[in-house]
Amino acid sequence: MRKIYLAVFSLGVIGFASACGSRGDVQEIAYRGSSSDTEVAPRDAGTIPQGTADSGDEVIMPSSPSAPAVPAAEETPPAAEPAPPAGPETPAIAEGEGVPDTTPEIGTPPLPPAVSCDEPAFAFVSNRSGVQNIFVHKAGSPRSLTDLRGVALSDLTVHPTRNELVFTELALFFPITVSLDLEGPVAAPDVVFDADADGGADSLTASAVFSPDGGNMAYVNWHNVGRKLVPEVFLKNENRAIVANADGRKEFRGIAWAGGKVIVSIDTKDDGAEAQLAIFDTARGSLYGLVDMTTITPAAGTSPAASPDGKSIAFVKKDSFGADQIYRCNLDQEPFGMGTLGSRGEITVCRVVAPLTSGSVNNQPAWSRDGRWIYFVSSRDGNKEIYRVRPDGTGEERLTNDPAEDTSPAPFAPYASCE
Repeated sequence: MRKIYLAVFSLGVIGFASACGSRGDVQEIAYRGSSSDTEVAPRDAGTIPQGTADSGDEVIMPSSPSAPAVPAAEETPPAAEPAPPAGPETPAIAEGEGVPDTTPEIGTPPLPPAVSCDEPAFAFVSNRSGVQNIFVHKAGSPRSLTDLRGVALSDLTVHPTRNELVFTELALFFPITVSLDLEGPVAAPDVVFDADADGGADSLTASAVFSPDGGNMAYVNWHNVGRKLVPEVFLKNENRAIVANADGRKEFRGIAWAGGKVIVSIDTKDDGAEAQLAIFDTARGSLYGLVDMTTITPAAGTSPAASPDGKSIAFVKKDSFGADQIYRCNLDQEPFGMGTLGSRGEITVCRVVAPLTSGSVNNQPAWSRDGRWIYFVSSRDGNKEIYRVRPDGTGEERLTNDPAEDTSPAPFAPYASCE
């Protein structure tokens, strides 16, 4: 049974809408419409029996006392076999008869077209139905996956090995994390985090991402600390905070999971600086700032998204005009010294490459499952549409074209054979 909980919160909840990146005015309280070859081996040629007599040899017949010797005679061909007895007349075979009929019977589905693993396939948020809902774009045609009213939707992500979609649903500033089957019919989402098991009755969750193997999740957990509602970054399986926020000054602008490391965009209130990218090493249990080795400065950015192999992240950073742009950063391991004895270890650092986009506003990056594309949102054509680009910045293409706002792309494999 789905559990939905309501509570009265301080003004800090209202700030959550901007922290989670939700859009649009929240309408009336939410309700959901329900709807409810076997290979053939080559034949062995074998040995073909050959005759032992040459048809050109002379044949000598034995002599007899009562008969003179018979001179050699030319070999005569064997007599033809007698014709079989007459039987009923065999009817003539009509043209084409005996050839298997490959025409499908009525009602038989046609063969599927050739599979293209490069075909765009993604879920996204759109208000093309009048209010925000989840749509799935596959085979060039979008279809609605939800029938929701009065909610804001964001933070779409897809399980790495199955077509399970997870996203944040915000109704009256109550954020919860829910899931849907990408291939299923229109349905009401299921709650991912049970209130009693994942932080208590006052816990609210958002911005969930899967670990690379799909067995764990990192997410923002909003809960009461004293009399304040504060966000902290949790790991689901351990049910513990990996980025604490006791004073409530931190806001989180996105989470990614790259290999064994969780990358978090942390925006500290009132410090006047951009949000910084930090890394939590799940093996060591340590948190440290991500350094951009290109400039030897802290890596600033929001909305991090990790490549499937965990070697790169895409993120958003403002250009010199103050517009959001998509950047890519290659993650490397660098040695470092620590302590008075100079003991050494390795930390993950970032080498930022040139921006993948320019002009207008471009944000909300998400990697395709095969790592060949980065999907993103752009307003270059007057409203928000979904685009994609190669990780090297080439091959950019527009994927949606609708007067409505299309946001939060979440790519998935177009066919099971593309996994």
